[in-house]
Amino acid sequence: MKSIETSVVVLNHTGQEASIELAKEYASLEETVLRLIELINALQPELKNSWDRFDFRRLNVGIQAASEPHAAYFAISTKAVELMAALRFEILFTVYAPLAR
Repeated sequence: MKSIETSVVVLNHTGQEASIELAKEYASLEETVLRLIELINALQPELKNSWDRFDFRRLNVGIQAASEPHAAYFAISTKAVELMAALRFEILFTVYAPLAR
């Protein structure tokens, strides 16, 4: 994982699993997903082989709820979904309760 550590923040890394997020924030979910896909596709062969052996590859989209706006939309294009499927990603959404005031 050292070769990608400048591009990601390692949230958790054990012998069995790793949780990362991109070090840079992007303007949209779509752009974030595409940048993550680019990162995975550019992995060095040794890391790409590790990626291919993973049992699970989850893209966890965290959403912090608030009282405003009433609704918010987060789109992922067909192209991005196809690219995620090619990398065998599952998509998981975690919605966090509004913060106490």
